[in-house]
Amino acid sequence: MDTEMARLRVFIILLSLLGCQRTRAAEIPVISVTATIGESVILPCSIGHGKPMDLSGTRIYWQGSNKARESEPKVAYVYNKGAVEINRQNRLYRNRTSLFMDELPFGNFSLKLTTVIAEDYQTEVDVLFQKNFELGFEMICRIALNVTARWQKPQVTISCIEGAGLAKVLCGSQGGFPEGTVSWSIQNHTLHPHEIKTTHNGTSVQSSLWVNISKGQMVTCTVLNPTLQETVNTSVTAKECEYPGKDNGHPGSPGGVGSVAVVAAVCGVVAVAALLLINKTKRRFWGDSAEGFPKNIEHDCKIKG
Repeated sequence: MDTEMARLRVFIILLSLLGCQRTRAAEIPVISVTATIGESVILPCSIGHGKPMDLSGTRIYWQGSNKARESEPKVAYVYNKGAVEINRQNRLYRNRTSLFMDELPFGNFSLKLTTVIAEDYQTEVDVLFQKNFELGFEMICRIALNVTARWQKPQVTISCIEGAGLAKVLCGSQGGFPEGTVSWSIQNHTLHPHEIKTTHNGTSVQSSLWVNISKGQMVTCTVLNPTLQETVNTSVTAKECEYPGKDNGHPGSPGGVGSVAVVAAVCGVVAVAALLLINKTKRRFWGDSAEGFPKNIEHDCKIKG
């Protein structure tokens, strides 16, 4: 079995490097297909036979290659003389591929791929067909598979940074593929990329920036899916921030409503403490006399009388 697999691998590599015996890859148009992660997709391939073909001596290979990730193509499916050879499949495609068996004799060699994953991104699937051993193989189809997932509507928050005189704006989105492109605008003015910090983590993206914005200005975060050319965005309106040293006397700044409230509270505490101290001092000095006179003075008056 290992020897057969090795021969098949060498055979597929030679086909991809040298071209097929009857039809070279450059002569076959590439069909582009876009699939969504988690869903199924049909990789179309047909040679348009009106009458049923005898497939008893036919061999068909479907192979997937991604030159950016690997040097060798992977066997996606094998149909050999009326039987499907699952054991020759690469593990990447195992339990995820199937044919339309009833339509196979009529030239429909389309391959159904289920549960699309991120690893399928930018894969080219080539279909190699051999009617019988004497005729040799020919490439009949080339399918370019793009994989995508839609980005969710981004969440945007604005935080006032004490002491910085700036606001930190955060934007995050989930579930998208491939990596999204994030852009920002303030009052319809687009910011330069160097003003933005963006990080990607699988199917999530987060972007941030530090800006000096005023109350009422609108900030918009936009996430672009490069495969679908689809954008989602969220806009928020900036509120007043309490920046130290900003417009003393203005509501929300030191000396304004916010600061006045704090100062008033502190003054109130001090005043209450002062009254309690004065009252305690009076009680020590005057005592508990109903007339309000000190006891020692009252005693002296009785002696003198």
